[in-house]
Amino acid sequence: MSHFKIKVILIPALFGGLNGKLYENMRIGIRWQKYRSEMLNSRYDISLTNIQFNAVENVWEMYCHSIRELPAEWMIEGELIELIETYNIVAIGKIEGKSNSETLTAM
Repeated sequence: MSHFKIKVILIPALFGGLNGKLYENMRIGIRWQKYRSEMLNSRYDISLTNIQFNAVENVWEMYCHSIRELPAEWMIEGELIELIETYNIVAIGKIEGKSNSETLTAM
């Protein structure tokens, strides 16, 4: 299981983004912009926790949990990502870093 933190900006619903809000334990797809060809034949689902809006940077920050282990080379801080629902990109952002289970349970 992979645990990591991300920062994202949401795509407005008018342009294919979410009609609602992000919520605790939401399951959503994730893909990496750099590894698009590897993502064509598979989908990685994550669960979102500790969702907070950072008004200073105007971004959403959250922790992610993936049931499948993700490749270590994809988990580099700064890697660009997309959150997806079906075929729509609903948010774009970046990896903020890995986390361990002790960090997540303390929050």
